[in-house]
Parts: sequence; C-alpha cells; structure tokens
Amino acid sequence: MRHGARIVGCLTGLVACIGIAAASQAAPNRSSPIEFVENRGQWDTVARFVAWTRNTVTRIEPDALVLEVQGRDARGPRGAMVRIAFECGADNPAIVGETALPGSRNYFIGNDRRHWRTGVRAFASVRYRDVWDGIDFRVREGHGRCVEYDLILAPHARLDRAVFRCEGAQSIRITSSGSLRIETPVGTLHMHAPTTWEEIDGRSRPVRSGFRILPRSRFAFWADRHDEEATLVVDPTIVWSTLIGGFFGEKITKMKQLAGGDVLVAGQAGSSDFPTTPGVFDRVYKHLFVSRFTAGGTSLVYSTFMGGTGLREILSGLLVDPQGNVTLAGWTESTDFPTTPGARQPMLGGFRAGFLSRLSADGSTLAYSSYFGGSASTNINGLDALSSGDLVIVGQTTSKDFPTTSGVFSTAPTGNDVFVTRLTPDARHLVFSTFITGGGSPFPSAVEVAPDDRIVVIGQTTGALPVTPGAFMTVPAGGNDAFVLSIAATGRTLDYATFIGGRGHDTPRALAVAPNGDVIVTGTTISLNFPTTPGAFDRTYNGTGFSIDDVFVTRLTADGSHVQFSTYLGSAKSDFPTGVALDQGERVVVIGATQGMNFPTTPNASSTAAWGAFVSRLSPSGTRLDYSTLVPPSTPFDLALSGTDTITFVGEAADAHFPTTPGAFQTTKPSFYPDAFVTRLEMLPSNVSSYGNSTAGCKGPLLAGVTEEPRVGGAAFEITCIGAPQSSAGVLAVARRRLASPVTVLGAAIWIDPTAGLVGVPVTSDALGECTVPIPIPAAPQLAGQRFYLQFAWPDTCAPGGLSASNALATMIEPQP
Repeated sequence: MRHGARIVGCLTGLVACIGIAAASQAAPNRSSPIEFVENRGQWDTVARFVAWTRNTVTRIEPDALVLEVQGRDARGPRGAMVRIAFECGADNPAIVGETALPGSRNYFIGNDRRHWRTGVRAFASVRYRDVWDGIDFRVREGHGRCVEYDLILAPHARLDRAVFRCEGAQSIRITSSGSLRIETPVGTLHMHAPTTWEEIDGRSRPVRSGFRILPRSRFAFWADRHDEEATLVVDPTIVWSTLIGGFFGEKITKMKQLAGGDVLVAGQAGSSDFPTTPGVFDRVYKHLFVSRFTAGGTSLVYSTFMGGTGLREILSGLLVDPQGNVTLAGWTESTDFPTTPGARQPMLGGFRAGFLSRLSADGSTLAYSSYFGGSASTNINGLDALSSGDLVIVGQTTSKDFPTTSGVFSTAPTGNDVFVTRLTPDARHLVFSTFITGGGSPFPSAVEVAPDDRIVVIGQTTGALPVTPGAFMTVPAGGNDAFVLSIAATGRTLDYATFIGGRGHDTPRALAVAPNGDVIVTGTTISLNFPTTPGAFDRTYNGTGFSIDDVFVTRLTADGSHVQFSTYLGSAKSDFPTGVALDQGERVVVIGATQGMNFPTTPNASSTAAWGAFVSRLSPSGTRLDYSTLVPPSTPFDLALSGTDTITFVGEAADAHFPTTPGAFQTTKPSFYPDAFVTRLEMLPSNVSSYGNSTAGCKGPLLAGVTEEPRVGGAAFEITCIGAPQSSAGVLAVARRRLASPVTVLGAAIWIDPTAGLVGVPVTSDALGECTVPIPIPAAPQLAGQRFYLQFAWPDTCAPGGLSASNALATMIEPQP
C-alpha cells in the first residue's frame, strides 16, 4: 500500500459546476461522464488533454490547469481565462490519462488531412506525476459533474511546497465556510474547502486542512499533523457510498445486509432508465425494484423491476431466507400486479390490496406472488419471520371478509381493523390470521418478532385499544397515541398491549426488539408531556412552534409493564425518525431526517451541516448521546448494523453533492430529482480507527470499539469488546506502535507491536461475552497527540490455536477543548 496524503478540492461556478461547450465542438451530453480527451494534434494548443463541461473548457497544460470560462452580462456573452499554475513545479512533468473510457473519437478538422486524427482516446482522469517532489496532481470528475483535483503526497513529501498561482483572476479570498473564491471578469469560481482523512488499512479518521492565501494571487494548503504511515483521503467516516437511479428519481425503503457483505435493497422506482441487469425477472419499467449490490457498493449482482402499472404501489417489507430467496410485501392499486399459478388471491379484490411476492435468490424468477386482502381496502405495513421461517404480516383493512382463522384472538371485524397474519415460509398458506380490534382509527406501523417468537406490533390510534392489566399506560393520554402490543406466536392470546404518549399526537415509526425481549420504539411527538425518565438524555420537548414534530426514543420492558428509559431527541424544527436498531452493545441507533439547524451532534460527527439526515446513537441506558452526525440533505428509510461501530443505511438523496465514494456503482445524480442511495458509515470517533482482522472464537469475530473519543481529561473514555467468550478472563494489550502485518500468537493474529512499550491489562467478559474497560485519561496536556494501539485477546476453545483476538484500534489523544 502506498502511504501519503491527499488534498481534494472541487471547482464550481456561480450556479452550476463550471463547464462550457467549445465553439468548434458540441458539449457532451449532460448525463455522460466528463471526458479528458488526449490532444494528438487535432487542436492547436499546448494542452495535453481537454475536457468540456457546461460553460467551461478545462485544458491540461504542462505547467498549469487552464480554465476557459464563458459568462454573460448586459453586453452579451463574455469570456475569461484563469490559469492555475504550479509555482516552482517541475518544468515538464509526466502527464498520463487514467481509466480509459470506452470507444474512440475521430476528428476531421479543416481540409488538411495532416491535421485529421482518428482513434483518439478519452480518460476519466489525468495525473501529473511529481509536479513537486513526491507530490502528484490529479484532475478528475467530482460530485455534480464538476472538475475536481487531488494532491497525492508520497511518504515524507512536504505539503507546503505545493503552491498555486492564479493568473487572470481579479482577486482570491477564503470565505467563512473555508472555500476559495476566485473572482473573474465573468463571475466567481469556487473551490470547495478541502477535506481530508487519514486512511489505515481501509479505516479512516479526519484530519483538519484548509487553504492558505499567499501574496501575488497565490494559494496553498495547510493540514494538521498526521500519521506518516497513513494515507489522507476525502470524506471522513464514509466507508462506501453509492447512488442508484435514473432521471426521474427513486428511493430505497427497505434493505438487508447479507452474509459476505452484499447489500439487498428494494423500493419505489420513478424512472424507466433505472439500472437493471440481464436475466432478471423484469427489465420493463414498473413502480418497484429489487437490487443486490456487491460488498463495497461497486457493482450490481442483479437488479430487477417488480410490480404492476397502477398509480400507487408501496413496498413495506423485505426478507431474505437462508437460501437467499427474497420475500416482498406491501400494497398495490394495480389490477395487473404479477401473480403466479396457485396464488391465494389472483385478482385485486378492492380498491387496494396487500401483496406477497417471492423472488429467487438470483432475481430471475418469481416463485410466488399473490394479492392479499378482501373485497375492500387492505394495506400490509410490516413483514417479519419467526424462527421456524413462517412469515408474519401486519396491516390495516376495511374488509369485513378479510381472511381470519378459528381459535385466534379476534375474528370479529369492525370495518377498520389492525390484522396480524402468520403464513408458511412460501407465503402460500395461513397458519393463523386475527384482528386486533378497537375504537378510533388504529394504524399499525411495523412488526418485529421477539427472540421467543412473540409478535410485537407498534402503531397509533385515536381511540380504545384492548389494553392489558399491568401495562405501562392503560388509558389514552389524548390526540393520537402510540401503542405497543405483543401477541403470542399462536395468535390466540394478547401478551400485553399498552399506550405510549402525551396530550399531543404521538406517532411510532420504527421498532427493535432486544435479546431479552425489551422493545425499543422511536417516533414523532408534539406532546410537551411525553413520558420521559429521570436521567434521560433529553427530557424537554424541543419544538419552538405549534405542531413541530420532535423525536422520541423509548425502551419498554419485555412484559410491557414499565419503561426502562424514554427521551426526546431533536431540534427546534421538525424532526422525524425512520429506523431504529440495537447494536451488539445494546446501544440504540436511530436514523431519520431533520429540518433544524440545532439537531444535537457530537464532537466525533462527520458532518454538522445545517440540516439533512441524522444518524444518532444513544448509550444503553438512554442517558447520553455517544454519537450523532448529519448527512447532506437526504431521507434515510432503513438501516443495518454490523459490529459496534458500522451502519449501512438507505433512502433517497436530494442533494446534487450527496457524498459518494470513488469506484462506487453510481457517483453522480443524473437530474435534480432525488435518487436512491446506499451508504456505509463508520461511527468511530474521529481520532480512532479500526484496523486488522479478528481471529474468531466460539461466538464468531470479536469486535473492539470505544464509547467516546479519547481526550485529555476524558474521565468517561472506555474500550469495548463484543463477541468474547462468556464470563471469561482475557487481556487488553496496549502498545505504542502498530504492525503493518500481524504476528501469530497461539493461532491469533496480533496487530500491535509487542516490542513497543506493550502493557497488558487483565479484563473479564460478562455473561453475554461483552467487556467494557474504563480508561480515564488524566488531565495532562502533554498527552495530547500521543498515539496508542489496542487489541483484546481471550483464551478460546474454538479459536485455531486456543486464542481468539479482536480487531485492533489505533487511537490518538486529543487535547482538551
């Protein structure tokens, strides 16, 4: 691996990314990638490569990046040229095209055949090699079809030698946001503030950097101290991120993370040019899609349309069985929704019906598909599976002839009912089907099966509910109240049912069930008196106006009798959560969207943008927020966790500059319509990175993490380990250096250097195989900047040589704020 540093900036115009159509040649199609075309003499210029965007020509000359910009004022079209020259750079650096684009280009310019050129190549990027000693300069397409550039530093290269001179600029200055403004006679060019991260074995942490203004219209960069054995890259904490979609926009509403790292996603499609793959079930445009990404988000395993041609279809459930078969659930108004021979309900019975469909593991075959409902309207709002593989669906129906079975909790419809239905794994046959009747307008939001196969349902109601004695709240508080109910796997009895809420409207949106059966519910509330618990992270409603949605997060005991913790989470403007999950340390992770400028974020956040999507993690007790970050304007809808610190989430992105990673399947939006996205984020603090692999034991891989960033005077800093042998003694090893490749001790891969001040701290895991080691950091300023490398090891009968080990952590102690 090559170590070094990378500084990235993006050149943009006043309104759009800079680009122009050259007078002698049409501009490329807006949806096509920027092409850097080699100059083999077809153009009379010293430029080695030329690229066109909407109002700019970019020329790659030996000693400068040249921008020919076209604008307009009251006098008509005007032009300007800015040369970003390399101050004291190499006289004639090697300039090479990288990543050849398909096809070739032919140029028949003028009537002199000597100037005609055929078979001209184009590239996705161009690299100047060693412009300054040990520093490469690369030009490429960035987000939003703008021209971006990278500075790539070899080990020990000096960033301060990279100095640029702006020729043709009227002035240059740094804005309050850190971007560089270059004033020209036809407008302002912007270079976005550079962002950097330090990458070690695929893991990363941010490093502060920025522009420096020098005399005589020159600029350079600064960057904080970084590990010389690491690489600095853009966008801290994003492991990978990709868009997927066509011109008119899509959104992913459901996802599953598969063994091996692949990600299965499904949602609503709005574009006939949505990417599909050969050999799948349906490549003709429909309202729904199912796509499977390879690990890393670089390509599609398969992608298919699904559904009918009616005006509305909603996907509400996605499951994958151990063989990889995919079950989909939702509701449709299409009369031509695809059904299969032997379907339970081959035709649409009312205005709207649920659907259940089963795709083969490779997406090529529809094994089973059927409508589900009665003669009126039916929505399926949630899908999960029991340990036997049987399916459970929940929803709402106005059909009095909705199918029920005997011996269940209720078979008496009221005309507006919640239903809970259990089917065989192939979705063909009913095991049981029951109503949950009550007054008002009950509406179920989601379902999840508990470890003991109890079926937990959340929803909202304006009226009565068949609450149970001893439940947390047996009387509605007013407005729309949230409800949580648990029904036995047989469908015969209601374990418990309870309200949760205050005097305003309370709407649950997502739930998760803990290993011990506790239920975590998140939703929106406008209740100033929503029930919170002593010591909770936030006990005060955050909205500043009438009916401003705030987030609530509540953990209910397994028997529904009382609340473990309950807290608000939000900003002064509307916030709404869309998903919740519990990590292996039982920390609660919530995703959603916020319109507020003061949504709570933590110092380790990768972004504190004014508004957008949020990813927040509460401590197991709900008393503190140990991670919270924003993502540029987008709406996430579903999530999956892996380990203690990695989240994958999906949704729709409206921002033209939504962050994607190099090599991702789709890095730019083809239009202003929202596109679907898949993003994998590392929730480690900014000064902690994970590296190396775990040597697995009886419980599988061991995962090391931290509870907060290490900082001088940090009394609450703790190291965690998950997946260790239960109730066992082990060791936390701490060293001052890391190893580039591991040494093997009793079959375990050890990634820290045992010769560099190694210290072993005895540790003990609990009954769940988890361990938390408090390491209070003294308030000693001289500790700032110190680096430590840590790894857990445990005697383990299932490990290859009798010793299991976690991944390693690289940490750097930050100074006090």
